[in-house]
Amino acid sequence: MLGMIAFQAPNRGAEGTEAVKGGFARLDSTHALESPARRAQSTAAWFSGPRGKGFETPEDEEAMLIGQRIRQLREQKGLSQGDLQQSSGLPRAYISRVEHGHTVASLRTLQKFAKGLDVPLYQLFYEGEEPPPTPHLTPRRTLEQLAREPGAGGLEAQFVLKLRRLMGRMTESERRFLLEVTRKLAAR
Repeated sequence: MLGMIAFQAPNRGAEGTEAVKGGFARLDSTHALESPARRAQSTAAWFSGPRGKGFETPEDEEAMLIGQRIRQLREQKGLSQGDLQQSSGLPRAYISRVEHGHTVASLRTLQKFAKGLDVPLYQLFYEGEEPPPTPHLTPRRTLEQLAREPGAGGLEAQFVLKLRRLMGRMTESERRFLLEVTRKLAAR
């Protein structure tokens, strides 16, 4: 079968998921078993056009893009698939399948890729060096802004501000003593 690798699943499938004895399985995003007819349909859809075209669903194209990004990061770091296998704990054949877009990796597996490549997880999805901007997040208010609010929240913020100011005046031994007393009170 061109481009698709089926494997015997005697007892377990990918990453410990149960498989049928003697059946064939294909690794995918849910690590579910896939029938031979479905595998043939997937293979035909994959090879229906030039490389990068003929994707069955938008998710297939996204899987290819993530796989390309993983390969790009691996090559930038001068690592082979064997090196990535050692650092991530993922089988080399599985790494190849993800890089070529034949397999959609789960989030847990993407975390293993990120750890193996020694990059933050977001870099598997984003090419910039800095984290992507998050313009739609609500800006955090400062402690001073919170202290000006009426009600219990404002009073708590005022207390924390006063505590911060007083702790800034304490010596290191006084801070250690205060933390020890606090630990004992919390243990009650």
